Amino acid sequence: MHTDASPDQRIFRITPGWRRFFWLFPFVLSASSLMLAVLAILLAFSIGKPFRSFLSSIFSFSTALAFTFLLQIPINYPRTKYIYHIVSQAGIEYHSRDFHLFTPWHNITGIERRWFGIRKPPSLLLKEPAIRGDLKEGKRYGIATAQYGKYALIDKQTLSALPLIFTVPRRDWRSSELAAAIKHYAPTSSRTPIKARL
Repeated sequence: MHTDASPDQRIFRITPGWRRFFWLFPFVLSASSLMLAVLAILLAFSIGKPFRSFLSSIFSFSTALAFTFLLQIPINYPRTKYIYHIVSQAGIEYHSRDFHLFTPWHNITGIERRWFGIRKPPSLLLKEPAIRGDLKEGKRYGIATAQYGKYALIDKQTLSALPLIFTVPRRDWRSSELAAAIKHYAPTSSRTPIKARL
């Protein structure tokens, strides 16, 4: 998805650390599954017939699991190029391959960790949840807007917070350039002042 270019906007792309994670994590899981398969073979030869059928099933399952994890690398790694944040005077945007969210600055009330898929990253809390629509229209009228596929499983909590993930370091996100940009534009008066949390 592409957004209209703005002279004041800054784009923050996925960090090298997260890129390595998307490549290495499936590889580590695959290697672990293969080690389990090898262990099953060794046990099958050392224990004998009583558990051979059971261990054979473990070997087959572990091998299939290993190849499944390996397949995630060519499937998911290319998707990392679609992950980025955009910060401008109009607001902040989060983009991924299948989900896009924009909110104006005045709609942000604070920062908390919120669930986003299987992770719980620091997230900008929205006073008004994003409505489904075209991001360009949302930016034009200053309305929090989310754009996603027809069959995407998006709940209300996902539309109520903008995740600060993948474009910031996993451990010290407050030291990131994105955090500095948010601090520059964030509203100073809110129930949970954003600048005080950065």
